[in-house]
Order: sequence, then structure tokens, then C-alpha cells
Amino acid sequence: MLSLTYRHRGLKVHAICPQGVRTDMLRAIGSAGELVLVPTAIEPDAVAGALFDAMDADRFLVLSHPEVAGYYAARAADTDRWLGKMNRIQQKWERAGE
Repeated sequence: MLSLTYRHRGLKVHAICPQGVRTDMLRAIGSAGELVLVPTAIEPDAVAGALFDAMDADRFLVLSHPEVAGYYAARAADTDRWLGKMNRIQQKWERAGE
């Protein structure tokens, strides 16, 4: 909304959507992070680089993981299928915690 409303006034907004970043926050979430995020986690510098590239290109959406663009496309193309896959991941995580 900020970009939509104020872009013409020079306000630049960027939505940063990393999948997993090797930080204390990722380490603190436990089994969910281990299962879903850690295998493809990237360093904070990579996220910063993606943000700076997006700022230079005046791009709103910052996807620091290449595969995340495919997730966005899949979710938009078939939301119900995407939700089903996400729920299966959730179930796997819950089983791992038992």
C-alpha cells in the first residue's frame, strides 16, 4: 500500500522475502527451521546484496532465493494446490516434533 499510495511522491518501498537466512533467529526456531529452512538458508550478506540490487533496479519484490520466485508463481497459478503442499510441510514438521 505504501508504494501504491506514495510512489509518485518519491517514497520507495521494497518487500524483502528471503526463505531462510543464517541468523540467530533461524537457529532459535528449532525443528521447523531445521526441516524447512536450514537446508537452503543463505548468509545475511546475500540478502543485503539482493536488496541493494532491487533498490538499484527500483524493484519492489526482493526474492533473495532464486526458488522463491517459483513459489510465488505456483501460489498465484493454483492457490489450493500451494496450500495443500504447505500443509503437508506443516504436518511433516509436527510429526518431527513428536
